[in-house]
Amino acid sequence: MKAICASMSDDGVFPKMEHYCCMIDLLARSGYFKMADDLLHTMDVLPDLHALMSVLTCSSMHGNIDFGKRCFEGIVRLNPNDASGYVHISKMLSNNIMQDLTLFGE
Repeated sequence: MKAICASMSDDGVFPKMEHYCCMIDLLARSGYFKMADDLLHTMDVLPDLHALMSVLTCSSMHGNIDFGKRCFEGIVRLNPNDASGYVHISKMLSNNIMQDLTLFGE
């Protein structure tokens, strides 16, 4: 990912939050959470609410509870009054509970 950002800089285009958000979203949607996490922590700007919400949504889609929880914590730090983060995390956790109950035949 750093190579892509470096090549942009070589061409006189300096990555902005929008570029990082697109890359993070693509990685997370594809299930590459480690790479998405690395990019979140190494980009030149702090992650914003949109980047974290995107990853939280993808975490829910892929059932990656641990990564989703970390993104949710970042969302709450940025904007504790934003209800959408709470909705996504509750949906993700309830889906996980339902899957666990199904495994045990309940």
